[in-house]
Amino acid sequence: MYRREPTAVIASLICSLSLSNYSESANRGPLDPRGRIHTPIGIANTVDTLKTFVEAEGNREAGYDTLHAHLEHPQMRGWYAFDEGGKNGSGGWRRVRTTWNGNVAMPHGWAIAELWLLLRDCLAFENEGRLVLLSGIPPAWFTHPEGIGIGNLPTYFGSASRGKLNLTWEPVCGGAMLRLNGQARPPKGFVLRLPPALGATVTVHGTAVAPSAAGEFVLPSGTTKVKIRFSSEYQASN
Repeated sequence: MYRREPTAVIASLICSLSLSNYSESANRGPLDPRGRIHTPIGIANTVDTLKTFVEAEGNREAGYDTLHAHLEHPQMRGWYAFDEGGKNGSGGWRRVRTTWNGNVAMPHGWAIAELWLLLRDCLAFENEGRLVLLSGIPPAWFTHPEGIGIGNLPTYFGSASRGKLNLTWEPVCGGAMLRLNGQARPPKGFVLRLPPALGATVTVHGTAVAPSAAGEFVLPSGTTKVKIRFSSEYQASN
């Protein structure tokens, strides 16, 4: 698939974000306010590449930190779009009440599309017959009193009108209750990715689910209710 090279803005943004390893630096700016420069482990040069760190690498921070940095960028405020950074025909901009320079191409279509795809991956993505859940959201969301909700999210596991994911994460004393009420039926089940700090134990319909070596919990196909219990150490420290 042909992909154009990203603009300097996109490239600078993504290269400055934390992926798997980062080091502190005195170089701080609007694209890297914390002065964190990615230690090369395969420098990402597109949001598309960053998606692999959320999916294959299971790096939670690569997801939510990237989205946060994008949305905090001055160009994203109000417009929610990056420009192409080069000149272009004015098109219909002259008919719009705006201070935008119509000779500069906008919006940066594929970069915006990749941003939305990364947002979706943070919530759920398909992988080898399974639907991976909540792998790129901030850890604080798992204990927020308002919980988490995903409604009518289309997946590959069903037709356009079916196969949609409905998910609720409801905090309860000492843990949470996860409900999967949509029509998505991945043949190999679901994968629940939780922050290691929770020290969680997971039970599906009364049966304990052992975590994989990577700390993931594989939930059987057809799972509708999951009980999550946080470790006593986590509860004591929070």
